[in-house]
Amino acid sequence: INTYPTVLRLNNGDLIKTAVSGEYICSFTSSDDGKTWTKGGNIAIKTYKGTDGKTAGAGNMNDKMFQSKNTGRLFYSQNYESAKEPVDGRHVFCEYFWSDDNGMTWTQAETKSWTFGGNNSNDVKWFGECKILECADGSLRCYNSWNDYGCAVYSESFDGGVTWGGLIKQPELICARSSMQFFRDPYGDNATTYYMVWVYSTPTAVASPMNRSRLSLA
Repeated sequence: INTYPTVLRLNNGDLIKTAVSGEYICSFTSSDDGKTWTKGGNIAIKTYKGTDGKTAGAGNMNDKMFQSKNTGRLFYSQNYESAKEPVDGRHVFCEYFWSDDNGMTWTQAETKSWTFGGNNSNDVKWFGECKILECADGSLRCYNSWNDYGCAVYSESFDGGVTWGGLIKQPELICARSSMQFFRDPYGDNATTYYMVWVYSTPTAVASPMNRSRLSLA
């Protein structure tokens, strides 16, 4: 299992991080800048068990936790991956979680990545490492670049991340099968100015969906 911990500064100034504890990916908080940590809630299981009896391990690249500046709701995207054989027909997929008490308890969203409208083709076998962001109107977007569409895509939520709609493709944001990273501008004049770094590479450039030849900033 690759945990790749997330560390985030909460709206109240505390830190929150993710780490493995027993059978779960859990949250831990610190009010002294990381000197000591207190265990919060269990977020996601570290080993996904498919209905076909196969399993997929939890693992994330880059920061996958986000907190709304307006509502304080925390969001977390958990990636599961099984490279050798698909689990329920999927190699890479995501589940989504939210917390309204700074990570002490977590609730799983009703929608999972393979149930996004428009994500029901063979492409759903490779769809992982999503990141949730908040828009200026309070809606949410779940961005993804680790897929087989050849471009970044996103899904929208208008109920605080409980349910998610169909995929919207952004063909101008060409990408290979690789994660993206977002940073919120702490000096911006609003809470929804972001910077995105992603792998701007055509998947077929070297006949490989894993081509990662250059980074771009938006």
